[in-house]
Amino acid sequence: MRHNGFGLDGKKPSNYRSYFDTTPSVLEIKNGKVIFKNKIGEGHYGTVHLGEVRYNTPINARELVAIKTLKSLRAPQLNDDFMREIEIMETLDHPNIVKIKHWIQRPFCIIMEYLESGSFLVYLTSRKPNLTNQKLLGFALDIARGMDYLVSKNVIHRDLAARNILVDRDSVKISDFGLAQRADSDGYYIAHSNREIPIKW
Repeated sequence: MRHNGFGLDGKKPSNYRSYFDTTPSVLEIKNGKVIFKNKIGEGHYGTVHLGEVRYNTPINARELVAIKTLKSLRAPQLNDDFMREIEIMETLDHPNIVKIKHWIQRPFCIIMEYLESGSFLVYLTSRKPNLTNQKLLGFALDIARGMDYLVSKNVIHRDLAARNILVDRDSVKISDFGLAQRADSDGYYIAHSNREIPIKW
């Protein structure tokens, strides 16, 4: 069964145990700490929690974030994929791309900006009666701008879908780079032969 970074295809492999089971509720980061709050998403290979970063500053600044953790403790390939996701996200800086803020290797965590309106898929379903063509066109342009930027950075997302788009007030941002790959200057990348390759962008 194919996964999509968070692996939103529902089933949990029998030989996996939750990585979050052994993850402390508070983790130290540079210049502060991150506190895990409620779970806001879960899939085949990853779990996403709402979190709060508390910075060691004179004003004790705080910030809500989304924290993606890796479930498996026994899958080296997933660790490699997670590191690749981090490496790619750290090179990206665009208003229509979800930003990485911090990452932790032990345990594996990606700390990203938190978008309160959540998944574009859920947003489309719940707001459908009130969405105008102008609004939808604006969202489409946001996605196109984000994807055009990825092309300029030689990044192929490989899993563009409404479930991997997040809503930020009046705009949307592309997220979930779990399947993303870097391409060479000719637009090619090396695929793993033991995996399905998404046809969609």
